[in-house]
This record gives sequence, structure tokens and C-alpha cells, in this order.
Amino acid sequence: MSIRKNTLWNLAGNGLPLVAGAIAIPFLMEQLGTERFGIVTIIWTIIGYLSLFDFGLGRALTHITAHNLGSGAADDNLKILKTGAYITIVAGFAGAVVFALLAYGMAFRWLNVTVQYQWDTFYALLITAAAVPFTTVSAAFRGTLEGHEKFKEVNIIKFLFGTATFIFPVIALLVTEATVANVAVSLVIARAITFWIYLRKIQEVESDYRFTLKSHKVFGKKLITFGSWMTISNIISPILVSADRFIISGTLGAAVVAYYTVPFEIVVRLLIIPGAIGSTIFPRLSSLFTSDRQEADKLVKKSVLVIAAVMFFLSTSLILLYKPVVTLWLSNDFAEQSFESALLLSIGAIFNGIAYIYYTAVQAKDGSKFTGILHLTELLFYIPVLLFAVSKFGIRGAAFAWLLRMICDLILLRFCYSRGRHSVV
Repeated sequence: MSIRKNTLWNLAGNGLPLVAGAIAIPFLMEQLGTERFGIVTIIWTIIGYLSLFDFGLGRALTHITAHNLGSGAADDNLKILKTGAYITIVAGFAGAVVFALLAYGMAFRWLNVTVQYQWDTFYALLITAAAVPFTTVSAAFRGTLEGHEKFKEVNIIKFLFGTATFIFPVIALLVTEATVANVAVSLVIARAITFWIYLRKIQEVESDYRFTLKSHKVFGKKLITFGSWMTISNIISPILVSADRFIISGTLGAAVVAYYTVPFEIVVRLLIIPGAIGSTIFPRLSSLFTSDRQEADKLVKKSVLVIAAVMFFLSTSLILLYKPVVTLWLSNDFAEQSFESALLLSIGAIFNGIAYIYYTAVQAKDGSKFTGILHLTELLFYIPVLLFAVSKFGIRGAAFAWLLRMICDLILLRFCYSRGRHSVV
């Protein structure tokens, strides 16, 4: 399948659920209130990033599967899949335990939740921990499917899960009490169904695969070698992405989180386009960097130019339309209080979109070592800056800190990609 078709499937898988979100968010906010809805957005964030417990093996499976298909070693892919699934299920259960142990501290201390909602938040976080194993193994299955460039199948599943992420909570609040815990139950059910669908699809690609706890040491070493630095990225990247809302909640109170999270969630949806292109070209680049370096560079350059133009147009449009659309969608007061954050975040999205292409290229070319080092370095500087910015300037400070990080991210990733090259993209 062509890169264009694969990209369109990636866009559909990530973009179509936004329609469900546009319908569901006003209802959920009305039923739960601003503070509890803010907590739900945090749980959405957690659900979205539980794959950090896959220790980078989803991405590693994509890279190695694509490389094997291109080098004539496709017979090894079944053993690699079994090994990846084994490691991720073990890691998933370990991650669930760790997350459950952190639930009390988050609910009663770190998130600054109003006393009357603390127990509801605690139960919701405990329930959310049950989603970890489903998420990690699904990441392994998705990585294998993407290595085979089965983007149509992957994105149909993404569409179903993305839609369920918004619709299942609505159903839960229609048939049960309006609590954050009930929302969490609905999200875990959505993850479990997604896992089952991935399992069925992976068996269509690898007909001899059966879900068993079996691994092969030699392939486990290969996966872990690639995934070790990716693990650092998987642990740190979600912290970098979601630290702002946790710090806002802990510093300013959970009731303020929604005024930052809503524009943030709107803005990051623009990144489905670089994400779609990046996911599409990653397996192709993994093969090209070993067979045709010049063609790989051309593909990266073309992707960067396309993303730069598209993100500039979309971010500018968002800035112009934000107030009238959010006023109609939620309220004028909400639009006014969140606009400055939306403005700064929209500018940052341009840099982030371009950086994602270099991020993809660096991993396809050199593995995940450079991106792991980059994320570790960013963490050391970003969190102190974010803490200072939020304490001094509130949610506007968080948005500005994010913008600065996106600029630095692009500069450093471009440098990493350009190392050892005679021409610069």
C-alpha cells in the first residue's frame, strides 16, 4: 500500500473519533462538573499513555518486523511476536501494580482534589490500573501490524477505541451514577475490547500465533536492545506531555485543569497529521536506511516540507476560530479564560509537528538511543521551568513553557538527524 493511502488511514483512525469527542465533552462536563471533568481528562491522559509500560517494544516490533520483511528474514517474525507479547504481558501486570500503589497519593495529595471527590478519584485510579496489561500487549500487536504496514486494520481499531473512549463514558453516566469511578470502568472495558480485536487481527497476519506465555531469548535480546532507550522515552515522554496538567492541579487546584486541558487537547489533535505521516514512513525508513540512504533522505525532506505547510495553516486557523467555536461549544467565559493558552499551544504545535518527522527519522536511522538521551535531558530542564512558570503565571505559564520545549525539541532532533550526513535536510 502506498504512503499516501497509509497516511490517510492514519488520519482517519486518529481524526474521526474527534467527532465523538465534540459531542461527548459538553455532556460529560455538564454531568460531572468542572473539577471532576478535569479529573476525567487526567484519566484520559493516563489511559492514553499506559503503553509506556511496554518498554518500547511496540516500536521495536515495528522496526524489526519491517527490517526482516525487507531483508528476507520474515520467518523470524512469529518468534519475535511471541517474545514481544510475553514481555509486554509481564510488564503490563507489573505496571498495573505500580500504578495501583500510586493511586492513593495522586487522589489524596498530589492532584489537589477537593475533599468530597477524593475517594471517587482514588477508586477511579485503582480501576484504571486494570487497563495496563490490555494496553501493553495491544501495543505489541499494533507494532507488529504496523511493521507489516497493515495501517488499514490498525486504524479501524484506533477509530473504534478512540470513539469508545468518549462514548463509553457517556453511556456509563446515562445508566449509572455520575462518578469518575464509573467513567474509569467504561474506559477499562473499552481497552479490553480493543485488546481482543487486536488479537484477532494479529492472528490473520500470523496464522500460527496463539496467545501464550512463551519467549525466545535471542529475539528477546534483540527487542530489548532496541527498546532499552525507547523505554526511557516511553517513561519520560508521557511525563513531559502530561506534567503540565498535574502541576496545574497540584499548584492551582483541580478545578483549573479543564481551562488548560481543553485547549491543549484541541491543539494536540492537530498533531494527528504529523503523527499519521510519521507512523506511515517509520517502517519504510527502517528499510530504506539500510538499502537506499538517498531515497530515505528525500522522503524525510518531503515529509518535513509538507508538515511545515500544513501545521502553519492549521495552527493559524485554530487561533482565528478558537473563541467563536469554543463559545458556541462550551461558553464565552471558558473561551476567554483559555484563549491565551490556546494561542501559545497552537504556535508550539507547528514546531512539534516538524520535530515529529525528525523524531521518526532518527529512530528509523539510529535506533532510539538519541531520542532517549534527548528526552532525559529535556526532563531535567523542563520540569523546573514548568513549575516556575505555573507558580508565577498560571496556565499561561504552562502553555509558554510547552512552547519553549517544542522549539528546543525541533532544534535538537534536527541536529541528531543531521549527524554524520553530508547534506542537511
